[in-house]
Amino acid sequence: MLLAAIVFLFLVLPALGLVALVAAAHLVAWLGRSVRRAPAPLGRWARGLTVEPTRGAAFNDSRDVWPMPSDD
Repeated sequence: MLLAAIVFLFLVLPALGLVALVAAAHLVAWLGRSVRRAPAPLGRWARGLTVEPTRGAAFNDSRDVWPMPSDD
C-alpha cells in the first residue's frame, strides 16, 4: 500500500501535471494566434448584426395600418 502511494505521488501526479501544463500551453498559443486574426472577421460579423433603416417615407401606425373612418 505504501509503495502504491509513493508511485502515485511521485510518478502519476507529476505526469498528469505535465499533461495539463502542455495542454494549457497549446491553448494559450492557439488563443494568441486566434486573437491576432480576429478583428477583421469580427468587424464583418458585427456589421451583419446591425439593422439598416429603410430609405422610404416615415411609417405612421395610426393612418397606414387602419383606414380612417369616413365622415358622414
